[in-house]
Amino acid sequence: MTQIYLTMPQPGETITEGKIIRWIAKEGDMIKEGDIVSELETEKALFEFESPFEGRITTLIHHNGDNVPVGEPIAVLEVEDSKAKNYLMMGLGQKGPEVSQTTIIETKKETPVKNKAPLSHSPYIRKMITQHNLSDKQIEDYLEQHQKEKLTKEDIEKLIKPNLDSGLRRNGTDLYQDIPVSPIRERIAQNMLKAVTTIPHAHTNVTIDMTKIVEKRKQTKQNYLVLLWPALKAAIQKHPLVNATYKNDPPTIRTFNKIHLGVSVDTDKGLFVPVLKDAHLEKDFETKWNSLLQKTKDNKLSVDEVTGATFTFNNFGYFGTNVGVQIIPYPQAASLGMGRIEKRPWIVGEGIAIRSVSEWTLAFDHRVMDGRDAARFMETLKELIEQA
Repeated sequence: MTQIYLTMPQPGETITEGKIIRWIAKEGDMIKEGDIVSELETEKALFEFESPFEGRITTLIHHNGDNVPVGEPIAVLEVEDSKAKNYLMMGLGQKGPEVSQTTIIETKKETPVKNKAPLSHSPYIRKMITQHNLSDKQIEDYLEQHQKEKLTKEDIEKLIKPNLDSGLRRNGTDLYQDIPVSPIRERIAQNMLKAVTTIPHAHTNVTIDMTKIVEKRKQTKQNYLVLLWPALKAAIQKHPLVNATYKNDPPTIRTFNKIHLGVSVDTDKGLFVPVLKDAHLEKDFETKWNSLLQKTKDNKLSVDEVTGATFTFNNFGYFGTNVGVQIIPYPQAASLGMGRIEKRPWIVGEGIAIRSVSEWTLAFDHRVMDGRDAARFMETLKELIEQA
């Protein structure tokens, strides 16, 4: 038998770290190729990890709640020699230690914690240890008290809280509070910085009479995206520059023949932008979108379902905002935002009536289009929605 490491996968080129949410397999379990062994989370998605190996799990190196760099071993499997040879030849996994399971367990138990930021901790944990000046003794005492060998994100937050509390007051005055950044928030920060430093943003706005859409929603109980999609799709197809990207080498504007629709969704884990692929082809748009929305709320999105958007829609009016100056998700050329729907006096024909209206804002890449192109798109969208 050969021991092979099961390593943290990389579900996407930009992913550098994953978190073990829950082990489904246990030490001693026999597993087959394709069996789901754990639930993992990255800054992009929560997904089920299928084992590429067939064998017996002898040791779980990392546990629930651990953040682990991509490629780092998370478990040891005992695999038949012939299968192990094939796996290694295909570049799957890494060869494990040539020792017995008993030796592995005893060695782990006897290894003392000596460093304040040991390499076995994730980059996030090491960064927080250094940033908050946690001492060797603080870490050693905590690990001994909780009978652990390494810190999880929850552990580090408990450890740094006393440090934060002690720094909150000076002469009885609250100064500040540092909030540890989650992997999702850190990734959002990186993406936003890249977008605003790469894309020359411009914005344009129109006010749309939503009365007919509001009436339809009362009758059908459908959500606004489903009711608005026919008009939005038609406007995008008529003005393809909003569904595009700018490429530097050589300077090129690439318009897409497909609409991969990204939609901002708020969840208890933070803001996600699930992507409905080939949205323009979906005959049953409502069913597809509702299914994707539920997966978003359940934190069950795959990496493919949060990447590849060509155009983004954001209903910030859901939170009561009238106008939003958005950041365009890199490398898209436009992001459309819908403001709060409210009743206002409105000119209808030669008279004035109370109508349900909303402010719509388009953020666009000024390299891809000029203000007139953006304005024409918004005027088309306004006309289509008001005539819906």
